[in-house]
Amino acid sequence: MYLGWLALIPPFQVPDEPAHYFKATTLLLPDYVNGQYGHLSSASAEKLVKLSQFDKIVGNPSGKYDSALFFSIPLYPTAEPFFYASALPYTPLPYVGSGLAYQAAQAAGATLQNAFYSMRLGGLLFVAVILWFAYRNSPAVVLVLSPLMAVPMVVNQVIGISADGYSLAVTVLFLAVVHGTVQGRSLSLMVLPWVVFAFMSVKPVYFPLLLLLPYALFKQGKGLKWAYRLAVVVSLLAGLGLQHFYLTHKTANPASTMEAVFQPDKQFQYILNHPLDYAGTLGRTWAINKEHYKASLFGNVGWLDTPASPRLMMAFQWFMLLHLVFTAGYYLRDRRAVLNATAGAVLVVLPSVLLVFTSMYVFWTPLWGDVIEGVQGRYFLPILMALAALPVIFANREGVVIASERMQLGYYLAMIFVMALALIYAVTQVYPRFYGA
Repeated sequence: MYLGWLALIPPFQVPDEPAHYFKATTLLLPDYVNGQYGHLSSASAEKLVKLSQFDKIVGNPSGKYDSALFFSIPLYPTAEPFFYASALPYTPLPYVGSGLAYQAAQAAGATLQNAFYSMRLGGLLFVAVILWFAYRNSPAVVLVLSPLMAVPMVVNQVIGISADGYSLAVTVLFLAVVHGTVQGRSLSLMVLPWVVFAFMSVKPVYFPLLLLLPYALFKQGKGLKWAYRLAVVVSLLAGLGLQHFYLTHKTANPASTMEAVFQPDKQFQYILNHPLDYAGTLGRTWAINKEHYKASLFGNVGWLDTPASPRLMMAFQWFMLLHLVFTAGYYLRDRRAVLNATAGAVLVVLPSVLLVFTSMYVFWTPLWGDVIEGVQGRYFLPILMALAALPVIFANREGVVIASERMQLGYYLAMIFVMALALIYAVTQVYPRFYGA
């Protein structure tokens, strides 16, 4: 399924894929040119974006992709530089797969066109390895989340050159290792500090998920040595340090534009001084954009310009609701488990949701805007996965560990159902959008 979507979605038609492409080809440190942080690449890479017909397709439902044109002129890296003046704030970890694939393709003398698809494939393989390791730590968590991995927006994130596929995969890994630690599995206890460090390279809005760590460590009681707990803390601090470096070595826009339109300090101060007014802004934003959030959560591929049909959207929403209800009903078998899972949702899920909106209000919304701009449903996918996994994590240790054979079959059938919906979406809407007459 993923390989089919990788070929189906045209080059640079995953949100922000051009920027991620330039980041992945440089991989390590941002470049500083003319007072701006960015990514210094080859001028032929800019030509590659033009050959993909990027400007003709993005935001234009009638714009179609011509694969023959993309491959019409073999491109290779040249000495002529091209500076992409917008350094992405992500650490190198999300780009390990695509970055290594690019280096291998260049060493083999491949064209930039072939290197591009190698990068997509490298990123996909990297995600697959992460998910395999997650399964080794907790088959139960991966089983519960497997139907969600077939949701079109999840697939769209994973097959593109992007940091978002890594965020999704590492979130699954983190949840699986937390569950394995709760269950006392030696593998999970061994890798927990390393997984914490890897998780620190996701968007900071997902950091509330780290509140699951004290619960996991508490379940092990006094059996953990102080050196182990110190290793977890060191991993947290090292990850924060890496995040801080890349967050402070970026330039989203020229300084004059930032100062004229976005004023983060004043926005943040406004939230602190007028919390009720900000709450009203949150409610107004949801009321106006809730349909857009739902579409970009389940099915709105490309640059969020190919929404699924209303019937498919309704099917996805009902599936998600039933999935959460049945998972909670199966794993949360007593009052204590229900209370723990509810507390987890309040302390972990809700703050992450609020941080998504708040970060976009502070950094992406014009000063004192009435509606928060820039929020997309796809930003909530890791949070949704955490919500789905909470019943497994908070199930009693003496109780169920993995689903019964009947429930396992149910999850497999659910995954097939979502894959069928995704196939219908691909055939009836995605393919005509990019390749139809």
